Amino acid sequence: MLCNKINSGSFFVNRALNFIFGVASALYIVVVQPCWVFGGVVSCFFTNFLRCMLKPSDRQLAVLIFTGALYCCSVLLAGTILFVMLPQQLQAAFTQMLNGQALLILFFFCSGGAIVVGGVRWFLHNYYLPVEKMKADLRIIEKTNLKYRIPEQGGWQLRQLIRSMNHMGEYFVQEHQQLQSKIDMAKARAEYEKNTLAGLIDELSDGVIVCDLYERVVLYNKKAKKIFGTRQQFIGLGRKFNKIISSELFEQAVTELQRKLAGNFAELEDIDHYFNLTLDGQIINISAVPVFVGETTLNGVIFIARTATEPVRLPAHNPNIEAQTIMATGAKVQSQGRFYDFDILTDRQPAELLNRPLLNLSFTVFDTETTGLNPSGGDELVSLGAVRVVNGHVLENECFYTLIRPNKPIPIAATLIHGISNDMVAAAPSCTDVLHYFYQFAEDTVLAGHNIAFDMRFLKMKEPLTGLLFNHAILDTLLLSSVVHRQQETHHLDALARRFGIEDPFTRRHHALGDALLTAHILVCLFPLLKDMGIVTLGQALEASRNSRYSGLAY
Repeated sequence: MLCNKINSGSFFVNRALNFIFGVASALYIVVVQPCWVFGGVVSCFFTNFLRCMLKPSDRQLAVLIFTGALYCCSVLLAGTILFVMLPQQLQAAFTQMLNGQALLILFFFCSGGAIVVGGVRWFLHNYYLPVEKMKADLRIIEKTNLKYRIPEQGGWQLRQLIRSMNHMGEYFVQEHQQLQSKIDMAKARAEYEKNTLAGLIDELSDGVIVCDLYERVVLYNKKAKKIFGTRQQFIGLGRKFNKIISSELFEQAVTELQRKLAGNFAELEDIDHYFNLTLDGQIINISAVPVFVGETTLNGVIFIARTATEPVRLPAHNPNIEAQTIMATGAKVQSQGRFYDFDILTDRQPAELLNRPLLNLSFTVFDTETTGLNPSGGDELVSLGAVRVVNGHVLENECFYTLIRPNKPIPIAATLIHGISNDMVAAAPSCTDVLHYFYQFAEDTVLAGHNIAFDMRFLKMKEPLTGLLFNHAILDTLLLSSVVHRQQETHHLDALARRFGIEDPFTRRHHALGDALLTAHILVCLFPLLKDMGIVTLGQALEASRNSRYSGLAY
């Protein structure tokens, strides 16, 4: 009898255990696995969202919190469903068995959570995040700085891989230097001839300005800036030539050259156009000759200028008049030849600025120094520096820099940062005068800077006083860096300069022109990295900047 009872009890227990195991297996397949699959999908979306919106350290913390929450929800949900689906007898037995074991259950529950969260953290810290950073570092080596080396980080396998890649990078640099030396030797003669030609043009006794058909300056020499006197600040690569002569005169010269090209001229050297310009009381003789694509297709105009010997007396009632008149003249200015091998001549400007490639734009990269960090609280500008970037080239010979006399004393704390004292700005021009000059310097360009929201706030605060509206398109290298280097925690100027291998033109930071030059070189280094991400046009760069986690900065 006892054996029968034992056998019956064993049979019941076995049946119960088999039932529980079957239910648990079914729940695992039907409930737990879908929970983890759903959790994986949600986690993937969540981590990608965090990747765009938070810093790396914040993202790691958020992922760990999310993993812990997902673990808790999954265990509680699976346990609850499993308990509800058990028969009442088993529920009572299970409840009685767990009665008084709350601390033990909590211990195992927390231990499991700690193991899961710790495992995720270990994976993030040793593999996922280092690999993401390594991908960004490899793009820097590929696109901008061959001498950049990937910092060793992550697990020991990953460190060995990085060490091997850095050794390979050293070998690649040596091979590249040898190849580059051969290329340099092959290009030496062409460079010598080009530099000689550029030197000859620069030293000509006549002023030479080459423009494309969109009135943009392609080339100019020192004599041209001297001849055009008060308007020399408008002469620069990529600038509109209509600040020197009117668009009507330019169009008339182009029309006349095209008419002669369509005629029967025995020699192309006979195709030219002559007119005089009166500027600041001085007669300027100007000869316009064509720049060709192929044999007879007009692609630009070379303006050769020289001053007449006799100045013109201006009317006494209007001494500041700057008249532009066409006068008949029989004297010809001797042609100095044709020059047409310039990238800007082949740039066909689209109608919309936002659709233009970044490499085909003109930028004014600027920086300011101030009395403090609160423009709305009365802080003022004390210096402004800028440099132009045209077609992906930093034009270090086209710079703007001046000290500014503020309307309040410069605090000692600010002087210790930028080195500008009250004595240095005592005789400096006012902010209103400086901003008028800067507005002309930056005309028809895209404004750029590092954390430019700070600098633009000072310019916007002065708009009611100056009457100038700085409604230019604006790019910020801080935002662009956060787009291409999402895994990096720092995006300040010094970090970017080291990352791109840029030599600092100034020995110290917080000099307006020095920071502007450094920012300009950083901007040019960002272009290929942006292109690698499919960000090619100005509109795409502005859209990417708006999605940056730093885009909400305001002053």
